Amino acid sequence: MGRSTVQATIGSGTESIFTPSVYALTDPEATGKFPAPTHITSLRGRFCEQAHAGEGVRARGTLEKIVSSSGIGYRLIIGENPTDYLIVTR
Repeated sequence: MGRSTVQATIGSGTESIFTPSVYALTDPEATGKFPAPTHITSLRGRFCEQAHAGEGVRARGTLEKIVSSSGIGYRLIIGENPTDYLIVTR
């Protein structure tokens, strides 16, 4: 859908030790015109285990719309662009 920035709390990071790493988000707030994602996903090892459950994060990446039989969702893909980041804020 495009480039997006999100602030959220990590709800679960149990899949963050693997590649692709997946972080489930709680209370996500996206900046700009795009909806907030429910997950952050990365295929790059540098984002593995960078954040843990309960920590606040700010991330920038590419927003993807996920359409499945259970509905529509959104995820933020980080690591495909040199300006992507995942920063622990609290």
